[in-house]
Amino acid sequence: MDRSLVRRRPLVVVGLVLFLAVWLKNAWVCDDAYINFRSLEQLRAGHGPIWNPHERVQVYTSVLWYWLQAPLRLVSPDVYLNVLALSLACSLGLLAVTRRLVPNPTAWLCLIGLMVGAGGFMDFTSSGLENPLLLVATAVLCDRYLAAMALSAGDPGAAAAVRRLLVAAGWSLLVRHDLVVFWLPPAAQAIWRHRRAAGVRTWLRWLAIAAAPLAAWSAFAVFYYGSPWPNAALAKLALGVPVRELLPQGLRYLGATLRDPVLPVVIVAGTIAALARPATIALALGASLHVAYLVRAGGDFMQGRMLGAVFLVMAVVLARALADRGPQLRRAAAAAAFVTAVLLPRTPLNTGSGLDQQDFPDGIADERAYYFQATSLWVRLRTPAGEFPPHEWARDGRRERNRDAPVVGSPNVGFFGYLAGVDKIVVDRYAIADPFLSRIPVGTLADDWRPGHVRRPAPPGYAASLRYEANDLKDPALQALYEDVRLATSAPLLARGRAGAIWRLTTGAHGRRGGMVDPP
Repeated sequence: MDRSLVRRRPLVVVGLVLFLAVWLKNAWVCDDAYINFRSLEQLRAGHGPIWNPHERVQVYTSVLWYWLQAPLRLVSPDVYLNVLALSLACSLGLLAVTRRLVPNPTAWLCLIGLMVGAGGFMDFTSSGLENPLLLVATAVLCDRYLAAMALSAGDPGAAAAVRRLLVAAGWSLLVRHDLVVFWLPPAAQAIWRHRRAAGVRTWLRWLAIAAAPLAAWSAFAVFYYGSPWPNAALAKLALGVPVRELLPQGLRYLGATLRDPVLPVVIVAGTIAALARPATIALALGASLHVAYLVRAGGDFMQGRMLGAVFLVMAVVLARALADRGPQLRRAAAAAAFVTAVLLPRTPLNTGSGLDQQDFPDGIADERAYYFQATSLWVRLRTPAGEFPPHEWARDGRRERNRDAPVVGSPNVGFFGYLAGVDKIVVDRYAIADPFLSRIPVGTLADDWRPGHVRRPAPPGYAASLRYEANDLKDPALQALYEDVRLATSAPLLARGRAGAIWRLTTGAHGRRGGMVDPP
C-alpha cells in the first residue's frame, strides 16, 4: 500500500482495510448461484446460455451479471472463485463511487461503519448473486443523479449531466429490471428540473437511447428464449395468487429486517433525511416505491437481500448530511457506527465460522447462516475443487452424474443441477428453471409455501414427455400449453409455428389455471 496515501488519507485507508477484512471473512456463495453456474457450463460446452440440454430457458435474472461471468468461465474452470473475484471487483468499485459521493473522509468512514454493521447489506456483497453489481450500479446512479441536481436550471452542463444519468439508468435495467421502480422518480425529477436544457426531440432521443439496452436484450430474449422475461420472474411473480395473500407475506419480509436492526434504522433515518432536502426527495419517493413493489410481490426468502439498494442510497444520504456538520459530530457518528457493529449480535463484523441457521416460521431465512459452514471462502480454500461444496445436495448431484437416468428431479437445483452435469434433464420442482411448470399458476398457496419456493408437482405424463421427447400430458389444456412451450424453447429458432407459440405464451392466450394438477 502507498505509504503516502496512509499519511494523507488515514481514515480512507482504515475504511478500506476494514471493509475488505469483513468482506473476506464473510465471503460465501449460495445454492441459487449454482443455477447460473450450470447455465455457464452449458455455454462453455457449446450448448448456448441455457440450463437443461433440451430447451432454451433464461434462468439468470441479471443479464449483465451472467455475461460478466461468461468470459471468466472461458479462462478459468473454477466458477466459485470466478464469481467471488467478480464480486470483490464490484465491491471495490462500490467503495470508489461512494468515496466520490461522500468526499469527507470521516463521514465516509461512518458510511463504511454502517455497511459492515448491516447483515442484509454486507452478506450479499458476495453470495454469488448479482447484488455486488446491483450495488455499484445503484451508487453510480446516485452519483449521477446528485450531480445533475447540483446544477442550476440554466447551467450549460445540465443537459450532459441528465444524459449521463439516463444512459446509466438504461444500462442498470440489465442488472435488474425492477430498478426502474426505484429510479423512475429521480430520473423524472432531474428531467423536470432541466427540461429547458434541450428540445422535445432531443429528450425523446435520449430516452430512446436509455431504453435501447433493455429493448435490444428483450428482442433477443424473445427470439432466442421465447420470452422477454427471465423464467424466475414467471415462477415467482406470475403465481395467480390473490393480493390478499401476498401483501401479508411482503409485510412479514419487512418485519424480518428487525432481526438486523442496522438495516431498517438506516433506511428509515435516511428517508427522513432525504425528505428534508428538495434535491433528494425523489430518492425517498423512489425508495418508497421500491419497498411497496417488494411488498406487493410478497417479499423474498433471503433476509435483507432485496433491500440492499435502498439501504445503500439512504446510508449515502445520511453520510452526506453528516459531512455538512462539525468535525466533532462526524467523529462521534463514525465511532457510534462501529461500536454498534461490534456490540450487536450476529452482525457481519462479529460473526464467522460458528454462525448457525435459525428456523423462522415466516419462511424468511438468514441465507448466509444456512450455507456458510459449507460454502464459505475459507472452506473452499481447504477443500479440493472436486469435493466442494460439502453439502448434501451437492453429494446428491455427484451421484446423479454417474447414473443412467436421463431425467431427474429435485426441489433444490443449484448444487444438485450443477454437479449432475450438463447432459441431464433436471426437473426443477420450484419451476425456476422449468418453462412449462413456471407457467402453471398455483392459485391458493399451499401451507408450506414460502417466497420463491412454490412447489409445482409434475402433472401426469410430464416425466414421460421429457424422457421420450413427446407430449404425453393427460390434461388437454396443459397439453396445448406444453406444445407451445416446446415450440418456443426446443424447436429451431426459425421453425414454422414458433412465432405463434411465442405470441400465445407472451399474451397469456392459454389463460390462468386456478389450481395445481395433482401428481400421478
